[in-house]
Amino acid sequence: MLQKNRVILVFGSPGAGKTTVITKSIGNNAAYRIISVGTLMKDIAMKRGYVSDRDAVRYLPIKIATAIRKTAIGQIEKMQGNIVIDTHASVERGDRYFPGMPLDEISRLTGIAGIIYIDAKTDDIIKRRKYDKNRKREIDSARTIDLQRSINIAMISAISAHLNISVYIIENNEGMLHTAEKNFKAALEDIMKEYK
Repeated sequence: MLQKNRVILVFGSPGAGKTTVITKSIGNNAAYRIISVGTLMKDIAMKRGYVSDRDAVRYLPIKIATAIRKTAIGQIEKMQGNIVIDTHASVERGDRYFPGMPLDEISRLTGIAGIIYIDAKTDDIIKRRKYDKNRKREIDSARTIDLQRSINIAMISAISAHLNISVYIIENNEGMLHTAEKNFKAALEDIMKEYK
């Protein structure tokens, strides 16, 4: 018999430290499988010849990006066990925002048990984006980052209401990674208890 999925959606703005918190908190824990939607999409897009790096995925035409994301969600649908999905609530293109995980695609995943939103102070996000050598990050103004946060919270609220599940907000402020890790682990434990 296949193990029933427990899926935890983890959202956060670029530069909030989402992937760092996830990896530091559960990176070697065999009880969880960490899946990055962005990495899955990049791999699919590269195989299809659309992009040469991950950061180019968000600039693909929306129809192509949507098809790639649907393929990625299809791959996740087939996975078993406790899955932590590292993704974005919204994707920004200039003055436009669109859902990182639309409701119809999220609804395809069974066993979604909770949502964790990782955030940081606006100044910390600006600094992290500026000095991130591994990614091609845009350096947005404080106003734009605050707007991104508001849009993310709105999207996450819609997902939470649609699925009737809790949202946990974890602060990952500069120099406080240990606290963010501890809070992430506590939220994850609480979600897993609630799910049983």
